[in-house]
Amino acid sequence: MKVVEYNHRAAVGLGRLRDARAVPGLIEALRDSELRRHAAHYLGWLGGEESVAPLMAAADDVRVRTDAYLALGRVATRAHQSQIVAFLRARLADEPYEDARRSLAQAIRLASP
Repeated sequence: MKVVEYNHRAAVGLGRLRDARAVPGLIEALRDSELRRHAAHYLGWLGGEESVAPLMAAADDVRVRTDAYLALGRVATRAHQSQIVAFLRARLADEPYEDARRSLAQAIRLASP
């Protein structure tokens, strides 16, 4: 394992503990194919404005999009609410997968005031 992989795993571990210091590492872990889903999940609980763009980018990956959508819905309660809601609604119109559509609908409910 590379040092970077250890850092990503440590960030996910801190995310599990709901430690906000994990946010920068979780954003980096979104690039790790093995940890992307976990990183997206914990960013939903811990992330703020800094995690919006990386989560939107992660939503392009079919393997992580449901987690990214839900994470964005959770982040929207804390930051850039209108931008995130617009993104989620636009995705809902074009999303072909039923499970992702359900996650989008739930994320929109979380994000909407």
